Amino acid sequence: MFKIKSILLAAATVVSTLALAEQEPQTDEFEVDGLKVILRHSVKGTVSARLFVLGGTSNYSKEKEGIESLALNLAVQSGPDSMTKQEFNAAAEKVGARLNANAGYDYANLSLTCVKLHWDKSWELFAKSITNPAWRQTEFDVFRDQLVTASKQSVSNPDAQLGRLSMSKAWEGTDYEKFPSGSPEALEPEGTAPKELYRGDKVSKGLYVEDRKIETNYVKGIFDAPKRGTEESVHNSLAFSILYDRFFEELRTKRSLSYAPSARATGYKARPMNEIYISTTDPKASIEVMIEELNKVKTEGLDPDELKGKKQSFLTNYYMGQETNNSIAMSLGVSEIQGDWRMADKFTEIVLDADLEDLNKVLRNYGDEIFWTYLGKEELIDKDDFVQPVKPKKVKK
Repeated sequence: MFKIKSILLAAATVVSTLALAEQEPQTDEFEVDGLKVILRHSVKGTVSARLFVLGGTSNYSKEKEGIESLALNLAVQSGPDSMTKQEFNAAAEKVGARLNANAGYDYANLSLTCVKLHWDKSWELFAKSITNPAWRQTEFDVFRDQLVTASKQSVSNPDAQLGRLSMSKAWEGTDYEKFPSGSPEALEPEGTAPKELYRGDKVSKGLYVEDRKIETNYVKGIFDAPKRGTEESVHNSLAFSILYDRFFEELRTKRSLSYAPSARATGYKARPMNEIYISTTDPKASIEVMIEELNKVKTEGLDPDELKGKKQSFLTNYYMGQETNNSIAMSLGVSEIQGDWRMADKFTEIVLDADLEDLNKVLRNYGDEIFWTYLGKEELIDKDDFVQPVKPKKVKK
């Protein structure tokens, strides 16, 4: 029987950006009925609001993975119980309101984007959809079937399956082994109270192999990273942007081992981690080069010229991701969840002030153990190929 008890609004943070005629950004913080509101004023003619629900996969058991994604998406797609779905869609289209929802490992968020002229009506539709959702059985069945289909399709997609496996196997027995989008056997909703978000668990070395007869083989390694929402985490992101360039140069340009190698800092909060990734026809050689490059930066450090040339391009990419009110609202909300929304405004200063030792320190101090996940032809690799990085005490001068 279909029933949903609650959507944990008491544990949420609301973040909105209003388009007001001011030249300099102004941010106000206040509470409304126990919900923290972060209001960023903007000169744009649009409004973006996000409601963040804390807890992520800690809000439900493994058997109910996907419940939050199902519940929140159903709420914003079906609308309030005071309107039919057709009436809701027509009202949203009339004022140009776009409602969406997304569930992740650390938090979920519901978003509203509209024009300033129709803010009152748009907010009314958004608020009523959250506080008094329709929960109609027919729409529930349709949307649940869509999620089940998407979950089955992701298994057949090597990249998507690699991502699911790397998380569920590396973090087996924890909240991170659950799939936020759900699994076919788990989608029956029931809410629970959220737990403390930050755990700080360490990645343990390991290996999971899924044999699949495909032309391209997929490899991912995950390892520890600094706590999100700290200056150290910004240094980590900058360092991994440089490591990404090294991977691209060595694995693609020089050796033609892959079209898309990657090294990146992830956004996970409860269990901070970095990852390295490659899709390749020669996994043995690729892993060897990846570890070689990782060991170089851990023992020899980065080159001063690499940092000098990286800061501006790194900040340019950051600002390109901050062009809309919607992205600014997301940045403020995520920063608040990670500790303090003001860190979003300090980001540029931290990047510009970072020196080589800041970056070398995070490369040296994190990532001593890698959990490897491999999806591809098992006969092309051996377990001894998946080696662990060195553990340097200090960078060579």
